[in-house]
Amino acid sequence: MTVAELVQRADICQVWVAQGGPPVRHRRGRAWWRDGAGYNVRLDAKRGLWYDHARGEGGGILDLIQRVMGCDRRAAVHWLANQLGVNLEDSSISAAEQRTLAQQRCGAERKARELAEWREEYLARLRRKRNDLWDAERDACTTALRLLAAGDDDSARWGAAWRHALGNLEGDAIDRQIDRVAGMSTCELMALRDRTPQELAA
Repeated sequence: MTVAELVQRADICQVWVAQGGPPVRHRRGRAWWRDGAGYNVRLDAKRGLWYDHARGEGGGILDLIQRVMGCDRRAAVHWLANQLGVNLEDSSISAAEQRTLAQQRCGAERKARELAEWREEYLARLRRKRNDLWDAERDACTTALRLLAAGDDDSARWGAAWRHALGNLEGDAIDRQIDRVAGMSTCELMALRDRTPQELAA
């Protein structure tokens, strides 16, 4: 049996439990191997992936085993084989398999870094837009208070001030969007990036 076939037979949620992982809520769990308190680790059972949002790291089943046990790839493979009751014909991983696994891991890590960078830039743009709107709203309220204090009843200026203030309620909606994006799983972030217009994603 190849390493790929071994991994394909495994269930990341069962591996999580077998390694002593705490209960998972809504596909999220605590990174107990680093004494993590929050539910920062997202498990994707369908694809056999995990991602630690607090540390910006993740990968497949073998990566999880290595992270928890602090072992190398070979030890992770043997631990998984033992859990599944599989006898490996060859006790070592071939050089070709090692190269393939290393390439896959590098590719996954690169994609994870790119996604994390995109997420931070997207959140930064949302925060800048929200702050600009809130600054404009504050200026509009200041103008309205000045008009009140002066007893100014110029309806045109009042209308402009309140239209400006009311138009900036969008800032609250952006703030809620920031919270949603900050709590998204890897899969949700990838879907968001794919459907976000280039001018907003850039």
